Amino acid sequence: MLMNSTLESTQLQQTAAVNRAVDYIESRFPATPTLNEVAAAVSVSPYHLHRLFKAVTGETLHGFASRVKLQRAIHRLVYWSSASATEIAYDCGYSSMAVFSRAFKGAAGVSPSDFRAAHALQNSKICKAISSLSQRYSGLWTYNGESGEHKGNGRRLKVAVREFAPAHLIYIRHYGEYAAAQPHPVLQMSFARLNRLANAMELWSSTAFLMGIAHGPWTRFPLQRGPCDAALAVPAAAREVLPRLPEEFGVRPWAGGTYAVVHFEGAPEDADAVADTLLGEWLPDSGYVYDDRPAAVVTYNNPYGDPEGRWVVDLCLPLRLPT
Repeated sequence: MLMNSTLESTQLQQTAAVNRAVDYIESRFPATPTLNEVAAAVSVSPYHLHRLFKAVTGETLHGFASRVKLQRAIHRLVYWSSASATEIAYDCGYSSMAVFSRAFKGAAGVSPSDFRAAHALQNSKICKAISSLSQRYSGLWTYNGESGEHKGNGRRLKVAVREFAPAHLIYIRHYGEYAAAQPHPVLQMSFARLNRLANAMELWSSTAFLMGIAHGPWTRFPLQRGPCDAALAVPAAAREVLPRLPEEFGVRPWAGGTYAVVHFEGAPEDADAVADTLLGEWLPDSGYVYDDRPAAVVTYNNPYGDPEGRWVVDLCLPLRLPT
C-alpha cells in the first residue's frame, strides 16, 4: 500500500511539473521559450522535462510551443479580418512572413493566404442550428439582471455580453480528445472532485463557479487541439488558500474579460449546434470580434446524473472590440 501511495504521489508530481510547463509556455506567448527556459521555470532538469512532457501530452515541448503559436495564428486568420497576414505573423512571434508561411504550410498543408481565402466565409457558413433549437434559444433574454445586446429585426440568439472578473483557476488538466463544449465522464468526475474540494476548504462564494476551459478555440481547424481543464474559479481574494491545496490540483491565473454568454439547458449533443449559431449568426452582427483567449463553459450540473439527461451550462465565447 505504501509503495502504491508513493508511486501515485510521484506521478502526480510529474504531471504537475508538465502542467506548470504548459502554463508557462502559454503565458509567454508570442515568445517560444526553449526547453532550458521552461525547465528552469518549473524547477525540473531539461532532460527529465523532455521525457515527462512527451509522456504526459503526447508531443514534444518544442512541438507544443510551436503549435500554440500556429493555433493562435489560425484563429486570427479566420476571425480577425481587419488584421493582415503579415501583422498576424509578427504579432504571433514569427520573425518574418517567410518564416510564418513555411511553418504554416508545413503544419496545415496550405499557405496562410490560401487558408484565409478558403475560410473567408467561415462565420456565415457555419452550420445553423436546427429550427427547434433556433426557436428555443432565440428571443429577448436577461442574464444576471442585465439585458443582452440585440441588433436588427426578428428573432436572435439569446446572448448576454458579460464581464468576468479576474480569478484563480484551481484545475485538473486532461490531455487527449476532450472538448470543453461537450460533457465527458472523465471531466464530470473531475468536477465532482473540485466540488468536494470547494466544500472541504469552504471555497464556495457568490463569485466562485465550476467551468470547463479548453486551451484553444471552439473552431474545428487543423492543429486546433490541446489540453482541457476542469476548473474551479475562485476570486483573487482567496489566494491565501492556494498553497494548501492537495498536489493533484494545479493553479493558474485567469484574466476573465468580456464574453458572449448563452445559457444552455438540454441534450448535450445539441450544445454544438447552439455554439455554431453563436459563431455563425450572432457574432458577425454583434460589433465584436471572436478573441483568441480560450472559450469556457460554466457548468451547473452533471448530465449523467440528471433524470432527463440535461446539461445545464453557460457557453462563453471570448470577445474583443475590433481594431
